[in-house]
Amino acid sequence: MKLAAMDAIDSLMPYLLHLVVLYVSVVVIYLLYKYKSSDGGATPNLPPGRKGLPYIGETLDYVLASRWGTPEKFITDRTTKYSPDVFRTSLLGEDMAIFCGAAGNKFLFSGQNKYVTSWWPDSIKKALMDPASVDNSSKEESTKLRAYLPPFLKPESLQHYIPVMDIMAKEHLDQHWFPYNEVQVFPLSKKYTFALACRLFMSVTDPEEIENFAKPFALATAGLISVPIDLPGTTFNRAVKAGRQIRQQLLALITKKKNELLEKRKTVASDLVDSMLMDGMTEVEIGNKIVGFFIASHDTTSTAITFLVSYLSDHPDVYNRVLEEQMEVVRSKEGGEALRWEDIQKMKYTWCVACEVMRLAPPANGSFREAISDFTYAGYTIPKGWKAFWTVHSTNKNPKYFSDPERFDPSRFEGDGPAPYTFVPFGGGPRMCPGKDSALGLLSACVSRQSQKMRGSLFYQTSCTLWRRQRNPKAKPHCRILPSASFSTADHDEGDAFQSNPSKVKIFDRHLKRKQRDRAAWLLRPNDSFVHAVAENLVDRLEDCKKTFPTALCLGGSLQAVRPMLQGRGAIEKIIMMDTSHDMLKVCKSSQPDSSNENIETSYVVGDEEFLPIKGSSVDLIISCLGLHWTNDLPGAMIQCKLALKPDGLFLAAILGGETLKELRIACTVAQMEREGGISPRVSPLAQVRDAGNLLTRAGFALPGVDVDEYVVRYKSALDLIEHLRAMGETNALLQRSNILKRETALATAAIYDSMFAAEDGTIPATFQVIYMTGWREHSSQQKAKRRGSATISFTDIQKQFGNGT
Repeated sequence: MKLAAMDAIDSLMPYLLHLVVLYVSVVVIYLLYKYKSSDGGATPNLPPGRKGLPYIGETLDYVLASRWGTPEKFITDRTTKYSPDVFRTSLLGEDMAIFCGAAGNKFLFSGQNKYVTSWWPDSIKKALMDPASVDNSSKEESTKLRAYLPPFLKPESLQHYIPVMDIMAKEHLDQHWFPYNEVQVFPLSKKYTFALACRLFMSVTDPEEIENFAKPFALATAGLISVPIDLPGTTFNRAVKAGRQIRQQLLALITKKKNELLEKRKTVASDLVDSMLMDGMTEVEIGNKIVGFFIASHDTTSTAITFLVSYLSDHPDVYNRVLEEQMEVVRSKEGGEALRWEDIQKMKYTWCVACEVMRLAPPANGSFREAISDFTYAGYTIPKGWKAFWTVHSTNKNPKYFSDPERFDPSRFEGDGPAPYTFVPFGGGPRMCPGKDSALGLLSACVSRQSQKMRGSLFYQTSCTLWRRQRNPKAKPHCRILPSASFSTADHDEGDAFQSNPSKVKIFDRHLKRKQRDRAAWLLRPNDSFVHAVAENLVDRLEDCKKTFPTALCLGGSLQAVRPMLQGRGAIEKIIMMDTSHDMLKVCKSSQPDSSNENIETSYVVGDEEFLPIKGSSVDLIISCLGLHWTNDLPGAMIQCKLALKPDGLFLAAILGGETLKELRIACTVAQMEREGGISPRVSPLAQVRDAGNLLTRAGFALPGVDVDEYVVRYKSALDLIEHLRAMGETNALLQRSNILKRETALATAAIYDSMFAAEDGTIPATFQVIYMTGWREHSSQQKAKRRGSATISFTDIQKQFGNGT
């Protein structure tokens, strides 16, 4: 036994020394790291902050924040904790000073080549550049890279490139978007921008050759800002391998083009590669530069296009202004003529929209610099050799620079726009991105082609999960394109309630509401006095109009009550009855009299008010009786109604107002507080009277009109009220509703309702506030307000004459 133990010890002795050396080395490295991390070294006044783990630093935190779509949180958490001007961290294995705010941007931009110079992380150089060039300084490589861009991207050159961008955008949309019912926005945007870069930089147009370039580029770009650990299976390792493949493919292409230049003795460059070859650059140098151009151009612009599509579909009022601007440009051109640089310069509002999109969803986070000498900023010392980073996330959503920063408002960029250095998507100073004008042309060309193709039938409802904002990393961004070239974006991941756009709030469960209306179809009361009174009051407004309405659309709500009342009014010849519930339409159709006795053609369509399947400018009248208050995006639904109307068409709607069922709300609240110690929503939120006029104006209706009626309906008990609401399809459909109503809470609600509101005859009242809205599609024949200041009579004179009743 002793001999066996001794043999085991002897066998471990050769490794023991290695283990001791490894242990001592780790301890020494850790102590050195702690010493360098402390503020007690040679530069005691370093910016506040922390360096995180050895070597990795806080890179993992930053990468994860970006992956989850919240890179600004990494910045704001540290500016709040350390300093709003500059803080210290460690990214990509380097000591890093993060400069924040407009002042920080200005300092770095104006201090180029004085305090700082350009710097690329080693992870980028190792992944994309030829190994022989990795040791070159970032300043040297950046200077070479930028030397070729100004001639290539100047307005004179863009005169030739803008038509190419426009034609390729049209071909791309026709081939990859419009033939399909559902497409993925981000991958297709990348496909377009990558193909465009291949065409402009290298004259490559073959789809198969482009695809061979695109696959390794996707792997390479995924590992650019990653933890720089080159081990098999890591993202960085895959990026290095992909970069090697890219350089091999580029080298073959560049060699081929060089031979063609020599054979054909070309003197005029047809693309960027030709220009570099004519200037005597080597194949390796050209390959490095082309890779840099691809990274700077295609990935950021495809991101911007994706979010531009999303925000336009989220904000139909903005889309309408963009469409009007695009159509003005189209009308100024001959049929089929491609866009020119002069046309792009006319699209001022489109560019404002693009800027606001880039503010809320920046396609690039910022840029790196390297300190070339010790300098002081905001009272802190930045040592020579430290890296600096300016970031858009310290200004873009900062309320100090942008009021209500989460709100989408392109008007911020009209006129003088934001203050200097607060919005810097292209950087600033001597190192400003030279591709700003080409980005303007590219985004404008895409928006122009999309809006022309889909005008009049844009669907606005959106809950699009995009690549930088998704909670589920495996979820893919996509965009639904519905029949008849109608457009929407939707998230089919029902398990994820996270909304890509915080301004888009879903309140109602539309799927549940459809089921409730299916049930209500078979519970309808044939002589519902309340519903008939509202419908009669709404349809009566047609009696005040001398205009005729040959084609009418009835949207959801009380279809069965409205349909017979339209007979003989408004000279209606054709009616389209639309509802989300197939059963409701079936009951409505079966209850109508024999069509041979009528002179009105009636059709029935299953459709959603939030996705109106009606061609633009196709109907004369739209009526909605007690239906629109269940839409999640009421302004968007009303805008779609306006677009569906012909010029001088009429919109009539009745919705339940905020005072509806106030008695029931009070009884539910008191009962829940008493029985459960808290409250949950049992009655849906409704629009207030003061909001109705704003809704009509926001939707773009002319001559808006709003009036209100209150109906008090009496019931034998609270149970009868609930049964009536079920028969009307007006029961709770909130997304955040509680699915369980305790028996004791329900009984307490009925008892409290009776004790607080019962009349002497034992009945209980229920108040229904109905808001009636009237609006017209604009037309030149309509009355218009006089110019401000054109009045000839003073209200003071009128008051003197009539104010005292004399």
